[in-house]
Amino acid sequence: LKYPDILPVMQNCAVASTRRAVTIARDTAYGNNLDLVAQGVQLRKKTAALLGYPSWAHFVTETRMSGSPDVINPFLSSIRDKALAGAQADKERLRLLKVEHLKERGELPEEGAEAVKLEAWDTSFYNALLLKREYGVDHEEIRKYFPLPVVVDGTLRIYQELLGLKFTEISKFDSWHPEVRLFVVHDMESGQCMGHFYLDLHPRDGKYGHAAIFHLLKRTTAGQTPGDC
Repeated sequence: LKYPDILPVMQNCAVASTRRAVTIARDTAYGNNLDLVAQGVQLRKKTAALLGYPSWAHFVTETRMSGSPDVINPFLSSIRDKALAGAQADKERLRLLKVEHLKERGELPEEGAEAVKLEAWDTSFYNALLLKREYGVDHEEIRKYFPLPVVVDGTLRIYQELLGLKFTEISKFDSWHPEVRLFVVHDMESGQCMGHFYLDLHPRDGKYGHAAIFHLLKRTTAGQTPGDC
């Protein structure tokens, strides 16, 4: 099960048992990875120690905006404290919507509305239902107005205008799949080549399961160009 398969079910399936089954299948699919995660944690700890850092968190935050995990933890705690009351109110709002929905379906438990709990597999469905009923927002209807070619062309145009760049698609190149598209990036003012990017937008076997961006050649502060364009 991958994200593009799971999300439509979780947002649109009114049958709670189906959403529950999908949630359990997703959350238990890779139990064998627990040992790998534990190994990864130990390797990160060892790497940080070899480099003279008290933890992996200290290593990775040194060059980032926070600068230290000692800044991050209080920051996250302060956000939690401020957001908790609102989050609890939102959760109760969804629970009451679930009560209303179960009444409509004749599925309210004998114990009554107070016995209804908002489960992990309920949140996406009732969020979507809330948008439809309270605000008239139906993402499935909105989707019809945003076919992929329109979205891609519009997004590329916006970034070109905002960043002063020109994206030119390359038609002939070596690729790992026929659906992959390649673009060369030039600075609009100077004409200097800034690099390339690939678009590989469709899910398939052997590929990362949902939207993601990966560097092939990372940025540099040395004033070097990304290579021969």
